[in-house]
Amino acid sequence: MSAPSQFTYIRPPVLEAVIGITFSQPITDSALAAIDRRLSKHYLVHSDNEHVDLLMSTTVGADNRPVVGAQGHTTRGHRRTTPGMDEIAVLMPDSLTVSQLAPYQGWDAYFSRFKHDFAAHKRTNIHRAISRVGVRYINRVDIPAAGNIVEHEQFVDIYPRVPDALGPMVGFSLQAQFVLESIGGHTNVNTMPVQPVTLRHASFLVDIDVYKTITTPMTDDALYALLLQMRVEKNRIFEACVTQRAREELFGYAKH
Repeated sequence: MSAPSQFTYIRPPVLEAVIGITFSQPITDSALAAIDRRLSKHYLVHSDNEHVDLLMSTTVGADNRPVVGAQGHTTRGHRRTTPGMDEIAVLMPDSLTVSQLAPYQGWDAYFSRFKHDFAAHKRTNIHRAISRVGVRYINRVDIPAAGNIVEHEQFVDIYPRVPDALGPMVGFSLQAQFVLESIGGHTNVNTMPVQPVTLRHASFLVDIDVYKTITTPMTDDALYALLLQMRVEKNRIFEACVTQRAREELFGYAKH
C-alpha cells in the first residue's frame, strides 16, 4: 500500500524537530552577540555553546618512533531556550539552528518561529550566503510489548534483514542514505532501538535528516519554499517508514 499523502496526528511521535542553516562565512563575536540580544526577548535562558574540532597528526620522532599530536580549535556561540526548555535556538559564527522539542505543536507555529529568528539573524549581515539547508525530525515510536516479544515490523517498516540462521536479533542500528531528486538534495534515515520510557513497551527511533548543499545565492522566499519542500519530503519518508497499524494505534490520525 502506498504511503498516505498527509495525516494530522493526535499524538505525534516527534522528539525533536530541527531546522539548520549553515552560512558560507562566519561572523564576528560582536555580531553574533548582537543577534543573541535580539533573540533574548523570546528565549530567556542563555548558556554558552562550544564546538571543539580536534585534528590528529602523526610524525616520526628522532628515534624513528611515531609521535602523535593533536590540535584543537574551539568555536564559541550562544544557546537560547525558553523557560519551558522546549524551544531552542543555537547561534554559532557560521550557523543558525532552531529546534522544537516534544510536545510538538505542528509545523505552522514552528516554521513561523524559525522565520522570526532568521530575520533577526539576517539583520546583522543581509548579504550572508547560505551553503547548506537542513530539516531533521527525530521520532520515537513506542510499541507495545508482550513479555519479550516485540512485533517491530508491525509498526515500523524499516529494519535490517539478516539470515534466520543467526537467531533472534536483540539489537541493531541502521543508517541509509538516499538522493532526493525533487529538491536536489539527500536524506539520511536512521533507526535503532532506544531505552523505552513506558512500561511494557519497546521504543524505536526513526530519525530523518533532509538536507541540501547550496551553491548559488538564495532569496528569503526561495529559502522558505525549499524548507516547505523539505517538509513534504520528510513527511513522505516518515509515512513510508511506518505502518497503518502505527498510525491507527500509536499516533491517532485524521486524514485531510
